[in-house]
Amino acid sequence: MELGDLLNITELPDGITVQFKVKALVNEEINEIGNQAQVGYDNLLTNERKETESNEVNNPLTYQQPDLESEKTSEIHEKAEGNTDADHPEVGDILTYTIQTRNTVENSLVTNLTISDIIPEGLEYVAGTLNVDGEGVTDEAGDDAGHNVDGNIFGEFGDVTDTEWHTLTFQVVVGEGQASQDIINIATVDGDNIDDPDKPEHEVNIYPREPNLESEKNAVNLEIGKEKLEVGDTVVYTIQSRNTVTESVVENFVISDVLPEGLTYVEGSMKVSNDGEGTFENGTITATFGDVADTEWRTVSFLVTVDSGQSGKTIENTATVNGDNVEEPDEPSTDITIDPKTPILESEKTASIAEKADGNTDAEHPEVGDTLTYTIQTRNTVEDSLVSNLTISDVLPEGLEYVEGTLIVDGQAVTDTEGGDDAGHVVDRDIFGQFGNVTDTEWHTLTFQVVVGAGQAGQDIENIATVDGDNIDDPDKPREEVLVYPREPRLESEKTSSIVEKGEGNTDTDKYQVGDTIEYTIQSRNTVRESVVENFVISDQLPEGLTFVEESLEVSHEGTGNIENGMITASFGGDVTDTEWRTITFQAVIESGQSGKTIENTATVDGDNVDDPDTPENEIIVDPKEPVLESEKASSIAEKAEGNTDAEHPEVGDTLTYTIQTRNTIEDSLVSNLTISDVLPEGLEYVQVR
Repeated sequence: MELGDLLNITELPDGITVQFKVKALVNEEINEIGNQAQVGYDNLLTNERKETESNEVNNPLTYQQPDLESEKTSEIHEKAEGNTDADHPEVGDILTYTIQTRNTVENSLVTNLTISDIIPEGLEYVAGTLNVDGEGVTDEAGDDAGHNVDGNIFGEFGDVTDTEWHTLTFQVVVGEGQASQDIINIATVDGDNIDDPDKPEHEVNIYPREPNLESEKNAVNLEIGKEKLEVGDTVVYTIQSRNTVTESVVENFVISDVLPEGLTYVEGSMKVSNDGEGTFENGTITATFGDVADTEWRTVSFLVTVDSGQSGKTIENTATVNGDNVEEPDEPSTDITIDPKTPILESEKTASIAEKADGNTDAEHPEVGDTLTYTIQTRNTVEDSLVSNLTISDVLPEGLEYVEGTLIVDGQAVTDTEGGDDAGHVVDRDIFGQFGNVTDTEWHTLTFQVVVGAGQAGQDIENIATVDGDNIDDPDKPREEVLVYPREPRLESEKTSSIVEKGEGNTDTDKYQVGDTIEYTIQSRNTVRESVVENFVISDQLPEGLTFVEESLEVSHEGTGNIENGMITASFGGDVTDTEWRTITFQAVIESGQSGKTIENTATVDGDNVDDPDTPENEIIVDPKEPVLESEKASSIAEKAEGNTDAEHPEVGDTLTYTIQTRNTIEDSLVSNLTISDVLPEGLEYVQVR
């Protein structure tokens, strides 16, 4: 700034002031600006050019973050030949895209502002139409402010400090096959100091707008949480469809569905959305919606039940979505697979006499040597269910021998060999039959024969089979018990004792002591069913050391009992045919003199047809009572010392005799290792015996 000659301070005492304004262009890296002036002048005394500096002024700066506002639009630049819709783009039309942006924050800076755009499918760039801020630029990269490379449009605007709109425009041609398409174009507005670029977008709807249908169909079990479908279940079918082309119309929009075989429609279950109307007639569900001009989903739902006989099948259901102006109807389809129900097995096992052995005459009952036929049968009790790989197995119990070649599975004879091409085998007493997958509720049977082995007379032979399948959680266990004749009785007996009352002075409830009252219990039973004990009797000879308590004898099963000469006898009304326990109880008191002894008591259980009577026994150990001692101590003059004359009283030198005595005052008690001890007091001297 040139100021000319400056007057002296006489003429211009305050000097001269220069003022000016500037706008600071800053970014996030600059927070302060310093300014220092240089003053140049001619020194008249020396005739030299001089320069001096002013003081420096520092001004703090606050960074203003730019904020972009962007828009994208398109308009028809030129209609293609034959196109007549002046308001809507059609195939072949030339469109002009305009992308504009501005910084909305004054006194801020956008560093290296750029606009870029990728031309979407269906549009072709018109060469040479790219303009950046109103200036035409070439399509080549690197020679000016914009370019187009392979459909990538780019414009750059340098550093922008204003809030004016900056614009990029270019033209495209709508390509073949785009009728009814919605072409979305998204640009990017960015800058070196822009954290979140703008993404202005614009959608071009290409005419004419032919409707295009999108449809779905699904099926679920009405029972919440149940994923699989079984016969009898209720299925919810839902069909939904919509027109995906905005600004188009589906004329007389209809959803229909012909119900396939295996399903039964649930009356009154149809629901139709959007105020549509639904009907069910001759197995066809129909929902009508009139003309549809939007792109919302139209939905029809209905319920069906799965018919019997569909177990294991797949049911395909295809609906039809149509309109009067739809050239190709939609056919949404869904399949449902009907799972078999959970099977429940019912099984039985029986045995019958196939042949009596030589000499055996009891036609009603098995005897040793007889041939028996075992029959195991099972069935699934649940219709429309499946037993996967049904099997019956059986392990022969001891006492039976398999008859070779007698295994039959569902009426068909099979070999005993494992691994053959038939449905069964017998290996080491393991019998096995397989029936494959079973879907019916008929009985399926396995039979085989055995011979009753030697030594089994009177035995109860229980045989348990196993009926199973791959999808059976809890296999059936049918059982059969064969009672082998003749049935000889076999006794099982027990004898116990307990303290019912402690004797006087006795306190230890865990020990038997003299005076205690004890109770004996004798019980016995026949363990062989369908056999008889003739004249069943329990007797017990009371041992020495015990006194029977009168009227303490009790006999079960209405039996009778008595005691005579120390012998207790109970009879039970003659013959006993069941296997119930017969019991007698009685009480006795432990007599004095039994302390420290063991009292053994053996009963006898017998019957007229019992070869070896049972002799249950019991023994008790009688513990001594608690002892109580009684003790005394006395002294007497044994000898007077020479010169001592007081015969009644001890004097110095006299010899005294001490006597200590004790006794146990409790009969039937024990003092273990009794001892007496004494410590001589001062003034006495022990007299040793010589």
